[in-house]
Order: sequence, then structure tokens, then C-alpha cells
Amino acid sequence: GVTPLRSMMAAALSAGSKAPMWLLFGVRHQDDVLYQEELTRWEAEHDNVRVFVTLSRPDHGWLGRSGYVQTHLPALWQELGQESAHLYVCGLERMVKAVREVARKGLGIDRKHVHQERYD
Repeated sequence: GVTPLRSMMAAALSAGSKAPMWLLFGVRHQDDVLYQEELTRWEAEHDNVRVFVTLSRPDHGWLGRSGYVQTHLPALWQELGQESAHLYVCGLERMVKAVREVARKGLGIDRKHVHQERYD
């Protein structure tokens, strides 16, 4: 699910975008985190990029976020504080539906601001 979002971020960064780009990336295990070096570099090089990883099945010793993407979305959305922000969600159908539900009903995000790509 992260590959299309990574491509969008790469294109925006190469075009010089300064808009906030926050990526909340959920996987089962730490070994499943793709593009870790690149995402870490983007965060270090661009003030507008933040990357948050959450593991649904954290390995022993994991100190980062754990749980599902939809669990962390409300706090991060509030911290972002951008009413004009758009939410892009890509992943398995069940996750996409859960995130969309939180976004629209829980956070009141306009449906025109929620974009999705699902697969199974």
C-alpha cells in the first residue's frame, strides 16, 4: 500500500512542494517496512515531511507506534491541523474502509478530501 503514496511524495518533493506531507504507514512487522532509508532521508532533508510507522504485530523491542493506522489517524490529523488537507489511503480493502470510516464519521473530513486505492 505504500508504493503509490511514496511515488506521489517523490513527485511532489522533486517539484519543490513545501506542503505538509505526513505518511502514516502501517505494516505487521518491522521487517515489512519498505523504503525505510529513503523515507528517513526525506524526513531529514525536508521540513514538510513526517513519517509515522505503526506495527500491528510489533516485534520484541519495537519502541515505535503499535496498532492499526485508523487508531492513530485522529491524533495525527488533529496535530496536522489543516482543514484543507487531503487524506490518501492505500491498502487492503478492510483497512481502507476502516480508515475512511474514521475520517468521514469520526473526524468529519469532507469526502472530497479522502482519496483511496484498495486491493486484496
